[in-house]
Amino acid sequence: MRSGVLNVGVSKVKNEMLLRLFFFPYASKDEKIKILENYLTELKVHIETLQNLGNVPQVRENCNEYESATMEFGIGYYSFIYGWYSEYLKKIKGEY
Repeated sequence: MRSGVLNVGVSKVKNEMLLRLFFFPYASKDEKIKILENYLTELKVHIETLQNLGNVPQVRENCNEYESATMEFGIGYYSFIYGWYSEYLKKIKGEY
């Protein structure tokens, strides 16, 4: 086994929405709400697509444990992001 494969450092994830959030002080409340609502809509579709893909018998039967783990991670990752931005949207709307 190549030693380079095992030398994986912490990756630098690039998240466009997080970058937009950084510049939210320069946007109006309505713009912030619209940006977040659009993002959440797209994110929900992405999560549902991954979940549906994982429910296809041919996909499940042909995935090895690492492919399955990667799919589970992706669903969990995007679900966390969805929940975080949903709560942040409520905060911006003043719902709590």
